[in-house]
Amino acid sequence: MLRCALCIMLVLPLAACISPEEQRAADTQACSGYGFAQGTDAFANCMMTASNQRNDAEAADRRIQADQDAAARAAREAKDARDRDAWDRRTGQGIYASPPGPTQAQSGPMPALFDRNGNRNYDSSGTYIGGHGIGTLVDSPDKPSPIGMTPTDTVRQDMNSIDDSICRSRKAMDPTAIC
Repeated sequence: MLRCALCIMLVLPLAACISPEEQRAADTQACSGYGFAQGTDAFANCMMTASNQRNDAEAADRRIQADQDAAARAAREAKDARDRDAWDRRTGQGIYASPPGPTQAQSGPMPALFDRNGNRNYDSSGTYIGGHGIGTLVDSPDKPSPIGMTPTDTVRQDMNSIDDSICRSRKAMDPTAIC
């Protein structure tokens, strides 16, 4: 029986290249070559052993192929993860993203959306458009002050211009008015 198993194992690698009918004929010839007569229990056991060994070898081949496929898939996934990490590092995304800025509660009160007359201080894109009306003194947070002037200087200059304008208007109505 051991001789039968060894011979069948030598024939098994060739089994993948032939049809089932050809395989059965090869098994019949091999079992007959071992001295088993067709129709006997020993011949049937030889044929069954050959079939079982072939099935076991095919199952082992499928397991090996599945293991190789799993290893290749794991290698691809590891490479993809390394590529994603490198991309995130380069572009500042994922775990390399900058932390979000302070919330509104942390950065202080939000500027008024409307002035005291109900006019909007910001346009639809969020750009500050300033106060409206004569005498409205505002400082645009989007536009820096002229070089060398602080926001306070700018407001003071605007107030002086308004005061001069009011004084001229009074003198036009009453030349004796003192400003």
